[in-house]
Amino acid sequence: MEFKYSKYNHCITNKHGELLIYNSYSNSFVKIRGDKNKRIQESILNLAKVSDFTKKENDKLREYGIIVPCDENETVKLKIRYQEIVNNGCLAFTILPTEQCNYRCRYCNEPFKKSGMTKELQDGLIKYIRSNIHKYNRLDVAWFGGEPLLAADDIEYMTKGFLEICRAYRIPYTANITTNGYMLTSEMVKRMLKCHVTSYQVTVDGLEGTHNFQKPLAGGGDTYQTVLHNLQDIRDYIKTKMIRIIIRTNITKDIYNQFDQYLDFYQKEFGQDERFSFFFRPAMDWGGEAVKGISNQLVDDKIIDEVYKKIIATEKLKRFDSHRGFFTPGGTTCAAAKLNFFTLEPDGKVHKCSQIFDDDFDTCIGRLTEDGNLVIDEAKHAKWLLERTSCDNLDCYFGGNCLSEFCPKLRIKGDLRKNCPHEMKNIDLVMQLLDLDANTYVIVDI
Repeated sequence: MEFKYSKYNHCITNKHGELLIYNSYSNSFVKIRGDKNKRIQESILNLAKVSDFTKKENDKLREYGIIVPCDENETVKLKIRYQEIVNNGCLAFTILPTEQCNYRCRYCNEPFKKSGMTKELQDGLIKYIRSNIHKYNRLDVAWFGGEPLLAADDIEYMTKGFLEICRAYRIPYTANITTNGYMLTSEMVKRMLKCHVTSYQVTVDGLEGTHNFQKPLAGGGDTYQTVLHNLQDIRDYIKTKMIRIIIRTNITKDIYNQFDQYLDFYQKEFGQDERFSFFFRPAMDWGGEAVKGISNQLVDDKIIDEVYKKIIATEKLKRFDSHRGFFTPGGTTCAAAKLNFFTLEPDGKVHKCSQIFDDDFDTCIGRLTEDGNLVIDEAKHAKWLLERTSCDNLDCYFGGNCLSEFCPKLRIKGDLRKNCPHEMKNIDLVMQLLDLDANTYVIVDI
């Protein structure tokens, strides 16, 4: 049998002279060290003839999808993969139990118009899930907002119903939460753990000065010390290994200017606790009026490149679970492109996108009723699911990951190929970031 290199490979050499290979279809992270493997490294980097490899080398490279049979149509395989991922049998809701928030972040686009979800509507959601869960193999819930912990009682109430249903049908239930961390005391974590919330994304925007500037209380006032104290208490008093705390930082110019001190501080505070990981994004203009006040602080990809380079050079932070999560088959495919994914507002409006509701086109596709019906406008829903043409480069090495559907909203608006996943733009650096974590790459000696 004759072989060829997979078109989904991306290869770089790290500072230790090791070859790092990421294959976006097989989701393989392979590290081929130097020494006796130098010839193999150079052959892969230079795309030398596959026929020059020995049978043992062929077998090993094929195991990780680095080479594939010459008669294999990788584009057709990707189309099948797309269908599997967008209709994976999972019923998933991003639920906003409230749009109210105790913060007024300077880049936030939330209108803060809608308060809590009524008990009647909460019961409607439970009824819908009870009536339909037999069609699915799992239930995933993401609690979002606003600040979802303002509605902690409602989270507990709905979760009780969800868990009863999932136990009755013997299917898994998972939950995560995105919170500003102000109310995330160790006691609140214990409450949320009873709700099976095991993943927490908490935004900490740099050190005290930048965080307090970017993330003040709604009535004015600082937030940093409260959030830091909460995270320290979780570190010290929550003993379970089942939780993951993602510290997200939205980078601005001021944060970048203090980034060396940031690295030192967070390595000292949380770098030794494997339950904590780190996630970096540029502060974005998602619309609205608030962000206009910090427009001069917004950064471009060059600054994010420099952030990654600092981390790689110092090797102080090593856990980047969220970044690694994006590097899975379909990892950067927007959840809005998935058939059974819905975002639910407190008033029962149903959307696909969980980021933008008030936009220059109607993102609402339906409504949840109090009697347990999810009334969906199928024509509007179809726009998010069909015509997968966000990118028409079917030979892109990243295609096995993004499946050419990074953001269906851009496709619907006709804004094609102007935005690739952030991970793709920075892939060489992100691959080196992930190399800091010993659990990412499989070391292959041939």
